[in-house]
Amino acid sequence: MKHIIRYYNKSNPSRVVFQYIFSSEIHLLDVNVNGPNIQPKPKKLPCDLHTCSHLCVSANNGKHECICKDNYVLLPNGTCSIDSTIWYPPRCIIGSTDTISMFYPTLIHSSLDDNQQYINLFLRRTKTIITAVTVDIYSNLLFFAEDTTKSINVVRMKGGADLKIIHTYTGGRVDGMAVDWISLNVYWVDYLKNLLMVSSYDGIAQSTRFFNVIRPRAIAVDPNARLIFWTEKTSPTKLVSCNLGYTNRKDLINTNLLNPSGITLDHAQRRIYIVGEDSTLIYTIDYDGIENVDVIGSSISPAKDITLYQDFIILAGSYERQSGFIEAIHKVSGSHEGRINVNTAVYAIETIDKSAQPIATLTTTPEITTTSPLTTRRNVQTTATTTTTINTTSYLTTARHAQTTGSKFTLIIGCASGAFALIVVLVVITLLGKRHKRKHQDMTVAFGNLQEYKFFE
Repeated sequence: MKHIIRYYNKSNPSRVVFQYIFSSEIHLLDVNVNGPNIQPKPKKLPCDLHTCSHLCVSANNGKHECICKDNYVLLPNGTCSIDSTIWYPPRCIIGSTDTISMFYPTLIHSSLDDNQQYINLFLRRTKTIITAVTVDIYSNLLFFAEDTTKSINVVRMKGGADLKIIHTYTGGRVDGMAVDWISLNVYWVDYLKNLLMVSSYDGIAQSTRFFNVIRPRAIAVDPNARLIFWTEKTSPTKLVSCNLGYTNRKDLINTNLLNPSGITLDHAQRRIYIVGEDSTLIYTIDYDGIENVDVIGSSISPAKDITLYQDFIILAGSYERQSGFIEAIHKVSGSHEGRINVNTAVYAIETIDKSAQPIATLTTTPEITTTSPLTTRRNVQTTATTTTTINTTSYLTTARHAQTTGSKFTLIIGCASGAFALIVVLVVITLLGKRHKRKHQDMTVAFGNLQEYKFFE
C-alpha cells in the first residue's frame, strides 16, 4: 500500500540493505528474484532426451519420469493412452452445425483468452444441424437428432463406433431429447408434427403420443420419479408433466416465455429449470408446480438449451448462425461464473455425469406397472431382493443390473429367531393346507416351491 520495495540482510533480517519508493500510480503486488545462483541448471537435463508423449518431470539419480494428462494411462514405453475405464468423467456435450463436441465443465470458469480451443471434436457430420443431444452415461451411448437428414441416431461415446439410425421422420423438427437410463428408452419431441415419441435404444419398439401435445420444444425425464416434463409453445406457453405411462397429464405453469426452448432437471432438489429463445431470464419451479415460478438469473443472450453441473446452470445458444456461446450461472445466487465464445451456432447441450442420471436406492420393492409402452429393462437398486429380466438380444442393451431372483415371495431367515420363524411358517402353511384340502385337492405345499404359492389368494 506504500509502494515500496525492500530487501533485507539474510543474517540480520532487521537490517534494510536496499529500499526504493515508487510513485503512487504504481501498485506493487509481487516480487521475484532471478539469477543463475538462484535457479542452478545442471549440465545434463533429465528431460532432454525423454520419450514421454505428454509431460516429463525429473526423477531421482538424474533420471526422468513420464506423466499423462487426465483420463490417460501411462504405457511402459512412456507413451499415454486413453483410459477407457474412466473416459467419461464430468463433461458437457454440445450439438452445433456439422459437429458434436465435448469439453470439461471447468473450462467455462477458466480465464484463458481462447478457451474454445479446448472444446474437442467428438463426431463430425457433413452439412447438417444437430438440433438435440442426450446421453446414457451407464451404457456409454449418445443419441442425437439431425435436422437435415431428419433422423434420430445412436452412437457409442467410446470412440464414436457403431453409429445407427433408429428413427427417421419427414416434415418434422426434433428440438428436444431425453433418456430414461433405468428403462433404456429414449424420448423426443417433434415441434412441427406435435408429437411426443419414445423408442427403445435399438429403435425396435416405438410409441407415439398425440394427447394434446402442441408445439413441444424441450423434454426431460426423471425415471426415479416416473415423470416426463416438456414445454409447449402455445398461448400462453406451458410446462407440462405426465407419468411414464402417459397418464395424469398436468399443465404445471405458464412459463412466461414466448419460446421455451430448453429445460433441465435437478434430481436431488426436484426442481425444473427453463430457458427460452425470446428472453435472457432463467425460470425455475418444483416438480409439483405448486409454488410460484421464480427467476433465478439471466444469461448474456437468449439460450437454446440448458443443463446442470454441480451448483451451476450451463446455457448454450447462438448469437447468429456462425457464432454461439456457452455460459455458467450459479443456480442459487444467479451470478455469472464464466463464458466460452465459440465460432459456431450451438443448438443443444447435455451433461455427462452420474449426478445428472442418479439411480435411486429404495427401501421397499418398487411397484411394477404395465402401463408404460416399453418394457422396463434396467432395475433400480433396492435393499430388497427383486426380479429383473434383461433383454440381451439387442446389441445396444447393456447388462448392468444386479440382484436378480425369480420369486414372487422372498423369505429371509437368520440366527435362532429365524429358525423359530421357519417352524412357525411351516406350521401355518400345513394348517392352511389341511383347511383347504377339500377345496384344493391338487394343491401341494412344500418349502422348496414356496414362490409358486399364491400367498394372498
